[in-house]
Amino acid sequence: MPFEHHTPHRHCAVLGQPIAHSLSPVLHTAAYRAMGLDDWDYRSIEVGQDDLEPFLDSLDDTWAGLSLTMPLKRTIQPYGNRRTCGRGNWAWPIRWCSTAPAPTAP
Repeated sequence: MPFEHHTPHRHCAVLGQPIAHSLSPVLHTAAYRAMGLDDWDYRSIEVGQDDLEPFLDSLDDTWAGLSLTMPLKRTIQPYGNRRTCGRGNWAWPIRWCSTAPAPTAP
């Protein structure tokens, strides 16, 4: 049988600088597996204040949400109505922020 590579179709991440110390990927991944969300992944990504806008611009429809560390908790606020909704610790893609409820786990 050939090797089949399955790329998760829902991505989440914690952003910050520095970020290598974060335990969020371990905790979220364990929760996703416990909930049967095997096609979701959660990672840490080094993103500084000056890199936030290009990073947000690069997100595609496979991204489900972001967690933020300081100083990005403040940096994200001006983007609130253009690319993301949420304040402080998290951000969701703007497509989830209409009157429709956000997707839930099966």
